[in-house]
Amino acid sequence: MKPASRPKVLVRLVVPALLAVALLLGAAEVAAAQGTITGTVRDGETLAPLSAVQISLENRGVGGLSNPSGAFTIEGVPSGTYTVVAQRIGYQLLRQEEVEVTAGSTTTLEFVLQPAVLSLQGVVATGLIDPVEGTRSPVTVAQVTRETMPVTVAGSAIQNLQGRIPGLQINRLSGEPGEEVSVMLRTPTSVVMEGEPLVIVDGVILGSGTANIESMDIESIEVIKGAAAASLYGSRAAAGVISITTARGQGLGIGETQFSLRSEMGFSQPYTMENLPSHHYFLMDPSQTQYVDVDGNPVSRDARVSAVPSLAFMDQPYPTPLFDNIGTVLRPGNFQTHTFSVAQNTAETNFQLTVNRYREEGAVENNDGYTRNSFRINLDHRFLGAFALATSLYHSRDDRDNLAQTPTGGSSALFTEMLRAPRDVDLQLKDDDGEYTRIPDSSIAFENPLWTETSREDDQQRIRTLASFNLRWEPINWFSAMANISYDRGDESSRFYLPKGTPLSVSQELPSDGIIQYEENLNDTWNAEAQASLRRTFGLLNARTTVRGLLESNVVEERLARGTNLFVSGVPRINAAKDRHAESLQEDIKALGYLVDTALDYDGKYIGTVLVRRDGSSLFGPDNRWHTYYRVAGAYRIAEEPWFNVPNVDELKLSYAIGTAGGRPLFEHQFETWEVSEAGVSMGVLGNRELRPEHTTEQEVSVEAILFGRVGIDLTRAWHRTTDQLDFRRVPAFTGFSNQWVNGGTMVGHTTELTVEAQVLQTPDVNWSMIFVADQSKGKIESWPQCRTVSYRYYCGGVENNTQWSGLYLTRFTQLDPEGDTRYHGPEGPHHGGKAWPHQDQFQINDDGYLVWVGEGNNYWEGMEKDLWGTSTTIDGFRYDWGVPIQMQDEQGTRQRAIMGRMPTSGFGWINNLRLGRISLHSQVDVRLDGTAHCAACSTLASTNDYPLMDQSGKPDGLKKPIAYYQAMTPPGSSFNMDGMYLKLRTLSASYSFGEEQLRRLRLGAAESVTFGLVARNILTITSFPGPDPEVGNLNDRLPSTGAGAGDYPRTRTLTAELSVTF
Repeated sequence: MKPASRPKVLVRLVVPALLAVALLLGAAEVAAAQGTITGTVRDGETLAPLSAVQISLENRGVGGLSNPSGAFTIEGVPSGTYTVVAQRIGYQLLRQEEVEVTAGSTTTLEFVLQPAVLSLQGVVATGLIDPVEGTRSPVTVAQVTRETMPVTVAGSAIQNLQGRIPGLQINRLSGEPGEEVSVMLRTPTSVVMEGEPLVIVDGVILGSGTANIESMDIESIEVIKGAAAASLYGSRAAAGVISITTARGQGLGIGETQFSLRSEMGFSQPYTMENLPSHHYFLMDPSQTQYVDVDGNPVSRDARVSAVPSLAFMDQPYPTPLFDNIGTVLRPGNFQTHTFSVAQNTAETNFQLTVNRYREEGAVENNDGYTRNSFRINLDHRFLGAFALATSLYHSRDDRDNLAQTPTGGSSALFTEMLRAPRDVDLQLKDDDGEYTRIPDSSIAFENPLWTETSREDDQQRIRTLASFNLRWEPINWFSAMANISYDRGDESSRFYLPKGTPLSVSQELPSDGIIQYEENLNDTWNAEAQASLRRTFGLLNARTTVRGLLESNVVEERLARGTNLFVSGVPRINAAKDRHAESLQEDIKALGYLVDTALDYDGKYIGTVLVRRDGSSLFGPDNRWHTYYRVAGAYRIAEEPWFNVPNVDELKLSYAIGTAGGRPLFEHQFETWEVSEAGVSMGVLGNRELRPEHTTEQEVSVEAILFGRVGIDLTRAWHRTTDQLDFRRVPAFTGFSNQWVNGGTMVGHTTELTVEAQVLQTPDVNWSMIFVADQSKGKIESWPQCRTVSYRYYCGGVENNTQWSGLYLTRFTQLDPEGDTRYHGPEGPHHGGKAWPHQDQFQINDDGYLVWVGEGNNYWEGMEKDLWGTSTTIDGFRYDWGVPIQMQDEQGTRQRAIMGRMPTSGFGWINNLRLGRISLHSQVDVRLDGTAHCAACSTLASTNDYPLMDQSGKPDGLKKPIAYYQAMTPPGSSFNMDGMYLKLRTLSASYSFGEEQLRRLRLGAAESVTFGLVARNILTITSFPGPDPEVGNLNDRLPSTGAGAGDYPRTRTLTAELSVTF
């Protein structure tokens, strides 16, 4: 289904007309009188000649590059007055204004460039039509450069932003090698949909994830965090935009060729849970060396029993040795990455070719982990004086040994089973055939995860290709044109094989007939755009207007083939199966768009931009195909005013922006669906011809300053309002359908962000720079047409994104009081409608902080002394068990729940780079100050009575709790939404660069540089969270971080040695 074709009028009529005019006027201007600009460029600190500096006429483009002696020449410049700009990566952009060029003469200039020690002094491009200095950008664009991240995060490129950008949160979906990451910028803009930001790599708009995008050759990453800046990207950018630029060889001297080799080798080690229970709750004889039954008779281990849960206390020592089963399943794994690159820069052409091999074995015994091989080539070429061509190509192939899934296709239960294994059972035991024992403990239903991992095959292969082609034409100083085509192709295939004869489950002892399953997924994305820009100078006012047309195509194909009842063992082929099943899916998405953007700059002090974009997409309902987005932004550089004379304030800029962007529905949301099965045909989802994208409006106010020439400060306040929320709602029964995707509801949020960047110390031998970032965010559902609970999610107006998820347990007397503070009530009011409030004297808050019923005249610590455990009472039809936490319920007895968990709302990061002569040190600390993470591992352990807090040994009798106390809090409720605060030492590195004399003594005189170092990543986490890591889970599925465990692969720390050689 295709959108309307109105933009074709623009492409077919307006653009050709502009090009024709430009050609005619360009030909006339060539015949006019022309002059030459020449000069030199030097380094501001050393005064040495500086090569590879781009020299351009402002608002016209690159005119030439300086050569190794620092000299440059721009010929054929029409007579007139110009502003000449000099820029190079790592240096502050420098302008010379009022440069006069006369016919037949040469104008000579001299530039002295100072190092760009602060990000505000660099050049940003994302979210803007033309690259500009950070101090001249009317919107907030955060930037991380190669200089500020000397240690890259191995694996996915996106992870390099973690802790470096305020208002940005990143979680790994799990610690499994090759896993995707979840990214959230500022606060959620959608209640139901996953709001991942748009990602661009070297001009390629990605159509799928980033896990297989290599990170070792990143030049810079730019982030625009909201609709105010992301309006340029229209209906797919409400959640922000991340743009990654990789190295292209531009920073080399003219005529220079450079070869680089970097190798890093070491190991990765998993985070695990500490302090697992070392006691049990089974009945023992008085000597605590023999299990007994309820009558005191000795029994074997397999026949052991416990008292009733309300009288069973986990304080009995095991009579046999204990085993470290987590350490048996998890072990350190090999980690290595090797990168080779060659780059060259000439006056007309620069390129860089990078080849990488990445290998991460992971942390699971009998699992081969993840391997990726990739290459990237970037090439820029300038020709015929007015043309500039930029091309990029990236290709990767990766293989992953997945954790063995269940025969029904469910996710791996390896970590669940690992945690459920009793402490006195050895998972390493093998049978007479040398195979791991499948069921090592017959007293409980669990399968040895080591046996599971070796009994089946589950592997995945991915191929990724990115390509972009950008051609820019600047025939005259007031006109330019650009055309861009980008392509992203992702292929993923997986295979699952359960050999014939392998049991399907713990409860099925009989051998199965085997399963073979293949899945293939293809994602093919094309993006194309063409634009024309007109520039004009009116005295001190520089104006630029751009018209751009866009085309997008995305094809998704999925295929599955499954065979069961295999004829023979050892032949994993579909045609070797008796029963076969196949299914497929195809999505074809088309989108068109066009925009008009005008930028104004008056005397470098007053800067503004106005943008209007129109988007049409086949994802929108047929009756709502087109939607409009806009942005208005302005900046005032106060420090440029002649009256501004504040000592040591080199830059002071105020900026404001308001803009809109969208969040698209999924392919199937607008369509009417029918379900076909053996039972017949039935109605599924009702279609919606008027379905619209979610619409976000954001405002942003920012203050930026540079102090003492070495401290940069950026303080930003942003707030958004997103309407037309997409929701899956029930429809009246008379329609014959069950549900329909509709628009309705509003979500709001606000964020405060601070970045402080400082060159603390700068001498020839010592250089210390630091970056401090902090943020505070809060969001909520402002309105929702139909309040309801779905699974563990509660949707209703007023629910905040830092509200508890799932069951709410009583912790305050106010939660009983119908007249109490409503902030502590559940979504439906006080507990049980306030009916327990008249009996408040029968409740106490125990030592764990829970409000519990203790009865009249009793205290919560008297359970064992008065034999109160196991007793109960009823108040107005609601049962209260003695001493047990109480789950909040409404008046009808329905559990009260809320949405989205407690996502972290505030935190900070601190990055330090220190150079002491030839020694370089780097550290990065990241802190989250609030929020909760659901401890899935804790929930799993509690369900099998192995939760660490259940171990009551060493406690006085008055504070001991029976296992029934903890069983009351499963399935998971707020009791397992643990404190998610943490302090992480993300990276720590030390390296040494050898000097020329040292290299000669080592017979490495041909090398330009040799560096050896040690790198530690994710090395230390300080937290009260009881699971392996609070920073695992999807930030955008509107549920809290799950923490690692219970099916989630734990995060790993890596320790490596690196060697880098350049020649």
